[in-house]
Amino acid sequence: MKAGKVMGTRLPNPDFRMLFESSPGLYLVLTPSFDIVAVTDSYCAATMTKRQEILGKGLFEVFPDNPEDPDATGVQNLSRSLNTVLDTRAAHTMAIQRYDIRKPGTQEFEVRYWSPVNSPVLGEDGNVSLIIHRVEDVTELVLLKKLDADRERISKELLERAERAEAEVRLILNSVRLFLWHALIDEVDGVRRWQVNVADEETAKRILPVDQAPGQAWEVAWGSSKLPEDLQSSIQTLQAAIDSGASGYTVEYRCRLASGEIRWFFEDVLITHLGPGRFDLMGATVDVTTLKKAEERIQEEQRLLQSVIDNLPDAVFVKDTHGHFLLVNDAHLKILGAASRAELEGKTDFDFFSPEQAQIFFEDGQALISKSVDLVNRIESIRSHYGDDRWYWTSKVPLHAADGEIAGIIGVKRDITARIEQEEALKAALEAVDQARKAADEHSRLFEVQAAQLQEANAELESFSYSVSHDLRAPLRHINGYVKMLGKETEGQLSDNAVRYLKTIINASTNMAQLIDDLLAFARMGRVEYHSTKLPLRELVQETIDSLEPEATDRAIEWKVGDLPDVFGDRSMLRHVLLNLIGNAIKYTRTRDIAKIEIGLESQDKDEVVLFVRDNGVGFEMQYAHNLFAVFQRLHRADEFEGTGIGLAIVRRIIARHGGRTWADAELDKGATFYFSLKPAPK
Repeated sequence: MKAGKVMGTRLPNPDFRMLFESSPGLYLVLTPSFDIVAVTDSYCAATMTKRQEILGKGLFEVFPDNPEDPDATGVQNLSRSLNTVLDTRAAHTMAIQRYDIRKPGTQEFEVRYWSPVNSPVLGEDGNVSLIIHRVEDVTELVLLKKLDADRERISKELLERAERAEAEVRLILNSVRLFLWHALIDEVDGVRRWQVNVADEETAKRILPVDQAPGQAWEVAWGSSKLPEDLQSSIQTLQAAIDSGASGYTVEYRCRLASGEIRWFFEDVLITHLGPGRFDLMGATVDVTTLKKAEERIQEEQRLLQSVIDNLPDAVFVKDTHGHFLLVNDAHLKILGAASRAELEGKTDFDFFSPEQAQIFFEDGQALISKSVDLVNRIESIRSHYGDDRWYWTSKVPLHAADGEIAGIIGVKRDITARIEQEEALKAALEAVDQARKAADEHSRLFEVQAAQLQEANAELESFSYSVSHDLRAPLRHINGYVKMLGKETEGQLSDNAVRYLKTIINASTNMAQLIDDLLAFARMGRVEYHSTKLPLRELVQETIDSLEPEATDRAIEWKVGDLPDVFGDRSMLRHVLLNLIGNAIKYTRTRDIAKIEIGLESQDKDEVVLFVRDNGVGFEMQYAHNLFAVFQRLHRADEFEGTGIGLAIVRRIIARHGGRTWADAELDKGATFYFSLKPAPK
């Protein structure tokens, strides 16, 4: 291709609305009356709205204040900013604003924080023609900073409590909650003898008022007041120090005072080895009960704080500036694959993740520390310790010490694997729906083609039916008429055989005409218009019997009609069914002196009514029953019983159009029963 042709090619005009709506930023375009005229996909996603539902509506109609928040000022502040833009014709940046968003299809609101900027679009007259409202969702950032502030507040409170506890200890020491003592130990033949002297026995008794028996030395009562398990631990600690040649040891123990109160004491002891089996001990004993209780309170508060963090559904972690773990909750322990927090001591992400994944985490931390920036709302895939890939919505912010310096990072990870999978499944479902729609469109097109073909075939069938009715029956009538005329004109002149021939021709033409009529009825029965209504079946049966009276003339017939229910069907079609079945019963019982014909109810439920027509006629062999309802299938010779073999085929077609079934039961020369089912009439 020549260069000139390339330069001469015209590019299609860009669809600026599509480009605007696809913009990754959160933008809303408003009229000066604050009606919404354009919105980006990102803005709709962030505010849980749909473009077609908000376009043309007022901004504050779509985004009202949260009625459950009495302090809500979102509408007021945003309205003030937009009016400022109209007045100054200049952009206006708002402070971070809480503006809750209504959840789709409910009256509930979700807490959201936004950073909005409103900018004017000036017309040719210099006035504001449009306002571009841009926001950033900073909810995660605000909540993380609140978490950081809460943690700093709790840490400050714990520090203050510890300082108060230390002050209490100092007060105790200043209040002379300490006494000094000296002991000399001599060990002879494995027996250890003690000589204990207290520097100030009055002070010791005030600090440690034990239960002292009459004549018992206070030092002995002191030793007896120690709880047995603590006394044993103290002896073991002393023995270990002596055996190791140590110059001293420390020990904590509890004593039961004369009042029954149990208090904690701490001892710091110096050991001087005087020779084999001889030792000099100098000790200082202090009451540390208050300090112990303060430590227990601090530990309990730390456990409470850890329990709160552990019960958060999101994974929370705190690292120092070198990436070492300082604190994690149970959710993050699972991500790391660690059984306990003790396993994390001195460890980093490189001890739990692949080198590539750990390097990404380390670089994130260094970026936070060096640039003091927040990494919020990042979606990342992480391969856990168990080898499965999970999706997380991650936010990380710097951890500031009391002096303002960055001491580490705080991170929160929310597992959104299920949401990602649901989105993928939804995408696949939408694609499947689109494919199904296309397939349905194609099926609809094929159906229309087939319907047209069927309509054409029906038209041809109507034409054929007319041809059969007119072109075939007319010659048959001529044959029948001329043969009858011939018989009359030659009456008495023909031989017996010739007369028999003429009768055969007349009977054959008559049967042929009847066969044509039956075939036409069978063909039309599948196309005749169907009108369902509630029918009193007993009344219809009686009408049918009355209409067949001529065929029963000079016959002895015992009729039995049972209690028949109302049914749901086409009156004309069901009358045709009864005419065929009851007419057959009359025909096939003509060899009986007394014919017995019964029409009754076999069974009934809410979905189906089963009826029968039973006779005591000639019956048939059940091995041929499958041929009964087929066209042109007869189980008896024409010279025995007249017929065309189409009546039962018509019965089956009519009952099938009613959603029912047909079948028969019989025994040769013992009669037959024909069954058919219909829908019961609605009550």
